[in-house]
Amino acid sequence: MPLLEVKNLSKSYGVNGKSVIAFQNISFTLDKREFISIVGPSGCGKSTLLRILIGLEDATEGEIIFEGKPLKEAKPRFSMVFQSPSLFPWLTVEENVEIVLEPLGYTQEEREKIARKYISVVGLDGFENAYPKELSGGMKQRVGLARALAVDPEVLLMDEPFSSLDSLTADALREEVLMLWANPSLPPDSIILVTHNIDEAVLMSDRILILTPRPGRIIEDHKVSLPRPRNKKDPEFYKEVDYVVSVLSR
Repeated sequence: MPLLEVKNLSKSYGVNGKSVIAFQNISFTLDKREFISIVGPSGCGKSTLLRILIGLEDATEGEIIFEGKPLKEAKPRFSMVFQSPSLFPWLTVEENVEIVLEPLGYTQEEREKIARKYISVVGLDGFENAYPKELSGGMKQRVGLARALAVDPEVLLMDEPFSSLDSLTADALREEVLMLWANPSLPPDSIILVTHNIDEAVLMSDRILILTPRPGRIIEDHKVSLPRPRNKKDPEFYKEVDYVVSVLSR
């Protein structure tokens, strides 16, 4: 049984009295310990799909199954890392992580312990009492990642989390996310990443869902067969990148 199954999912909006279809008949599965990337042109509904999975929006048609049950009935632990971490400027790093734990019934002591654990996991030891204005862009995104991990997610959704960072910082964070995901003692079990960066998708993913322009449809569910860890300078790596680009260009 797949961990997650998306069946014939569609999303449309009413704009100026007209119906605009963001994506249509999206179907895929996600297994435990699997990393999937979603790529496609701007406006094809990639980010909207993540927002539906985490419950910020409703689908127009279709269903989402988690471990054999409808998503709303199963109530899985999903969390999301956004392109911008959207930290509360008046809260410290630790408080920005703790805040997602408050609705879950943890005591203050438990919240502090969990927050400090994941602040350490993402490499921000010593910055617990810093405020967002004192952090670099990469450090802010690490706080966003710590906050997402603190709820012990079964599935981590990532919406272009590295796109606003400089290349060196983005490379470092990609490697750290892969190391976290590879550690079975840490969350998450599985990851879905939305990205425009084909190199990133090939570097990180087991499979790449390739979408058409709006309305987005999956034109290929591509398995990345390269062994891990992957080397961007390997000719086979660039063959994979070129192939995904060629499918997108059809």
